[in-house]
Order: sequence, then C-alpha cells, then structure tokens
Amino acid sequence: MGQAAPVLWDSVRVVVDESGETGQFILTGSATPNIESTMHAGTGRMARFLMRPMSLFESLDSTGSVSLKKLFEGKGVAGSRSKLDIRNIAFLTCRGGWPQSVGKKETSALLIADQYVKSVYNQDIHKVDGSSKDPLRVQQFLKSYAKNVQTLAKNVKILEDMLPNDLGITTPTMYNVT
Repeated sequence: MGQAAPVLWDSVRVVVDESGETGQFILTGSATPNIESTMHAGTGRMARFLMRPMSLFESLDSTGSVSLKKLFEGKGVAGSRSKLDIRNIAFLTCRGGWPQSVGKKETSALLIADQYVKSVYNQDIHKVDGSSKDPLRVQQFLKSYAKNVQTLAKNVKILEDMLPNDLGITTPTMYNVT
C-alpha cells in the first residue's frame, strides 16, 4: 500500500521516528512497488517480508497430518488419507491460497484467482523491468507453461504452443515475452 500512497508511507515514518516503538504498523503492497512514488526507502524503520498464499492447512482445508517440512527433514510421517474428493482438490488448487478467496463461494473464489492472473499479464509484468510486454503473448506463455510445468517438455514446446496464435514470435522473444 505504501507505494500507492506515499503520504501514508511518510506519515508512518514520522510516527515511527517520534515514538521509537516497533511493530506499530503492517503495510501491505505489491510485489512490484512503484519506486518513483515512494518518498523514502524506510531503511531502519520498516522491514519487508515475503508473503505467500495460505497453505491448505492454514485455510483449514487440510488436517496437516502430512508435513512437507518433516518429509524434507527426513522424519517419517504416518500414512494419511484426505477426506477431499478429486473435484474439491481441483477446486482448491485453482482457488489458490489468497486470503480473500478463502471461505468464498466457488464462483467468487475462482474469479479472484482468474482476476489475479489477468492482472499479472495485463499490468504487473510491465512493472518488473519497465519494458512493454504484449499481454496476449504473456497469456499464451502462461497457459503453455502451466500445461507443461510438471513435464519433461523443453522450452521449444512452449514456443510451439504459442506459434499458432503468433507467427512473429522467436525463441529470443519467448524469453523476453515482448
């Protein structure tokens, strides 16, 4: 939020400077902040944290009986069976773990995920490096990447998926998605 409201950012800085207290504010914002609108970096006053979507355990959609952390630490876990059917697992996968989608009706929750992805290829992708990217090409890339992410497909497969809709794309273009 600070990057979109520099006045708020500055107000927080003043209060922190005057009180000397820690942990007074939690500001949330984009992963790609608008640096030009921020009046100061917040160094010494603010800490940045990487926030991730909620896990199924955090959203209360899983019992947490199997812990990936324990598995990666080499600790054994007891066998467990999910009470979710395949349809619910697919829904939860598509819904994602954004707090605003948890607890919503299926249609609303999926709309939130859909709008999030559209925002990435229509707006956020341009903010990363300031270069112009064609939203349709980025969308085509994301669809192919999602389809191939857990396969042994090579990058050329993604390019092949994109070609029918864009005869001008080349391998270097694919890496820049311009």
